[in-house]
Amino acid sequence: MSSVDQPTIIRLVLAIWYIVLSHSDILCYFMIFLNQIKTATFLSLPLPLMVFLWGTLSIPRPSKTFWVTIIAYTEILVLIKCLFQFQILPWNKRQSLYPFYPPRIIGVERRSDYALWDLLLLLIVFFHRFLLKYLGLWKSTFVPAGILEDGDYRISGDELQAVQEDASRLASKTSLYQKPSPTKPRMLISLSTYSVHYPYSFVRKGRNVKYSRFLPAYINTLIKQKSVGVAGHSGAIQPITVIRKGSDLQKLVEESEGSIGSRGSRASRGSRGSKAESTGSQEVVTVHTEQVHPCANFYTSLRMAGSRYGDTLKLFVTQLMDPTSRVAVDVYSYMFLCDFFNFFVLLVGYSSFGPQQGDEGVQAYLEENRVPVLFLLMLILQFTLIIIDRAIFLRKYIVGKIIFQFLQIIILHIWLFILYPLITERGFNSALAPQMYYVVKCFYLLLSAYQIRCGYPTRILGNFICKGYTYLNMFLFKGFLAIPFLFELRTIMDWMWTDTSMTIFDWIKMEDIFAHIFQIKCTRHAETEFPQPRGERKTPIIKYFMGGAGLILMIAIIWFPLVFFSLGNAVGKSNIPYDLTVDLRIGPYQPIYQMSVQSNSIYGFNSTDWDRLLKTYEENKTALTFISNYEAGDVAAIKFSVDSASVWSISPPDHKRMLDEIVSNNPLTIRFQYQVSHKSNTKEDSGIIREEVEIVIPAKENGQINPTRKKLYEMLSGSHSVLPIPLEYIFPKFIKVTNKGTARLISRLMGKGDDPRATTLRHVTIGHNVSKATQDEPPKEWWQLREICDPDEYNFREYFVSLPYSDNCESLVMYTFNDKIFPSQLNFIAAGGILGTYMLYFMVAFRTVRTVKGNPFHSTWYLDMPNLDRIYALIQDIYLVRAMRLYALEEDLFAKLIFILRSREMAIKMTRHFGNAYNPEFVYERHPTSHKSASISSSTSGSVNKRYLNM
Repeated sequence: MSSVDQPTIIRLVLAIWYIVLSHSDILCYFMIFLNQIKTATFLSLPLPLMVFLWGTLSIPRPSKTFWVTIIAYTEILVLIKCLFQFQILPWNKRQSLYPFYPPRIIGVERRSDYALWDLLLLLIVFFHRFLLKYLGLWKSTFVPAGILEDGDYRISGDELQAVQEDASRLASKTSLYQKPSPTKPRMLISLSTYSVHYPYSFVRKGRNVKYSRFLPAYINTLIKQKSVGVAGHSGAIQPITVIRKGSDLQKLVEESEGSIGSRGSRASRGSRGSKAESTGSQEVVTVHTEQVHPCANFYTSLRMAGSRYGDTLKLFVTQLMDPTSRVAVDVYSYMFLCDFFNFFVLLVGYSSFGPQQGDEGVQAYLEENRVPVLFLLMLILQFTLIIIDRAIFLRKYIVGKIIFQFLQIIILHIWLFILYPLITERGFNSALAPQMYYVVKCFYLLLSAYQIRCGYPTRILGNFICKGYTYLNMFLFKGFLAIPFLFELRTIMDWMWTDTSMTIFDWIKMEDIFAHIFQIKCTRHAETEFPQPRGERKTPIIKYFMGGAGLILMIAIIWFPLVFFSLGNAVGKSNIPYDLTVDLRIGPYQPIYQMSVQSNSIYGFNSTDWDRLLKTYEENKTALTFISNYEAGDVAAIKFSVDSASVWSISPPDHKRMLDEIVSNNPLTIRFQYQVSHKSNTKEDSGIIREEVEIVIPAKENGQINPTRKKLYEMLSGSHSVLPIPLEYIFPKFIKVTNKGTARLISRLMGKGDDPRATTLRHVTIGHNVSKATQDEPPKEWWQLREICDPDEYNFREYFVSLPYSDNCESLVMYTFNDKIFPSQLNFIAAGGILGTYMLYFMVAFRTVRTVKGNPFHSTWYLDMPNLDRIYALIQDIYLVRAMRLYALEEDLFAKLIFILRSREMAIKMTRHFGNAYNPEFVYERHPTSHKSASISSSTSGSVNKRYLNM
């Protein structure tokens, strides 16, 4: 079955598989990152460092040496971990929870899955190795080598042929690959490096032997590129003594005093000088070996090794700096998105990065109006990284980018894998936010390395959102403009780090023009892609779909605050009091009755209690209307004991003054205070609400001494025959507790009486009790407070008897109706109340809608431009000449753009469709004598009319 005939899902799977095959190196990198995240140890840390500092910066791709190093290091890593898994090791017998515990942070801790991620990494890397071998990219450079005996060799083509000396050697022919004789010394010719290497004694005076005079082209080429050495019996590398014999004999090895090479050369010439005549003008190589101690050239070897690897590093950096091997790309947009995402990771997940344990995070900081210094520092540093990266991108500074890349790699791994466990005392992989930050930062570093390898483009193509002209591009661009200060920040940075002849004000003007023109061009592009026939009415589907959506949106904006507060019961939580305290005092003296109750005496209504309450008031429509605003969980019954919780211990002087005030002709004030404590999340409500009810007892009633004051005086004077004294309209039966810090009396749940206070307050009686004195204790005084329960009273008979938790006045019972508390996430909306929310909400919503709608009357001349290609092309030309550093032409083109847009008539002419009969053809010509003058000639179809307009 061909690929065309396969099902779509199969083709999709195959396409994904081919993507994986074509980017298997990225898969290996990701596995290395995942391995580091899961292990987070020092032993695994070199793997990502090798990826970032070596593999991703290799041109054109990571070498075989890199992958072999990764494989070898991972295998060694598995072996080391395996060796440290034995129970006999002391640190495996007892483990610590400290994240910087040495066996744990190093990576040799005993674990059941100690090598899981390393083996998975090896599996992926071997898969990549198989692909490289399949493609022929897993190759090594072949280094030819030959072993020769001492003697003379004639150069014959590409071979060295032994000179005939006896019968045993007549048929001998030694090539570069001939096996050595087991009895004679051997010489190894190794072609391995780029320069000729000699012992230190041979090159002390800086003289090098050149072989280009006598060797054939093939061998000459090899020797020019590689080095030639000799392996003697001791294994030390020795120079080859080469003599050209014949009539044009030249001394190729210059003598050096005391040098081993010179002595070898003279001995060779003395022993075989007679053979020169027989060979004539043939080219002969004489091989002579001499035993040297292996350490004789130790320092020279070190210097040569350093030079070799130093040259490799130099070549690595040179390739990064060489622009000829690059195909420029622009991946800054993706790098910016990675940094932008990490900014929000730090913002939302700061509690995972900071040293605070159990911190509530940024939301708690905002509610408490405080900003930790570390949190601010992290955000500023992340923002600074974005700014620096933008500056390097605009300057196209590849050296700065390489330095910035290396600094980020080193600091990132030191921070997350060394400092983070030390500061927070938590493992790196114990929280999600650091892992997300590291993964996204790794993708950023991969993109950054790709940008370094390929280089920066000559022309920066502006905002990546503006690469297309669809509705998606337009709405994304509008969102970009809607973010406060983002457009201005980007504009100023672009002006700072871009070479231009414009002033900052002209630059801002230019960017603003482009922003408007781009949005209009997107609109024109959409009209072209989805043309509307002329002279046809809009179908009802389009009208109701678009118009209905807009209508619903506007209605929702208008009615949202009311709906929000109306449905507050659906999103709010019940908030009954957790403490309620009452006291009754006569005048300014110590309270005669005090009582405080907590949750054990506060009863929230359940469904049974709620049904009983509704049945009690089923005939009172006013009461039912009020009750319908609440739910069962919003109502609570509070029971107070009739006996005061504290002993009345008034001092004798205050007791005397109280008696004097009671018998005086001044009004006597009695206050009943109650304090409600409940949860609150608004500034208006502190959570503690204090209210009081006050009654005044006059000195006389109907011209006679007030009987209440008379009985109170007798009771305080020690008379035990006085019955409890009634106090009218002082005890609140029903209270409405709001989120605004008020606890108001409710008047709808009690019937009307002769006095208006009868709808909110109840009568009580106060009684004075004195205990008998004993030898151990003096007499103690306390007061009692009881609600008057008269079976003939209307409210008691009709309502109070049937109410839940009513116990026939055995205790004081108070009922509270409590507003729901909004969740803290929605409190910022509900905090200002309905009016405050409406005012603020309407102002913001109206300004937003008006900004989106714009002012079509004054902007019609440019919003309805039919063809923006000329103006848009002119803007692109300005960007192009700026990138080409043609600053005079940049000024000319910008002046032309301003000239067109400041004249509506000229803009109309420039934006007509191509082929329009009234469409002039504009030719822009540079003035031959001035860099800042130009002419625009226009010709209509009826006549040719040239006008030169100097700008």
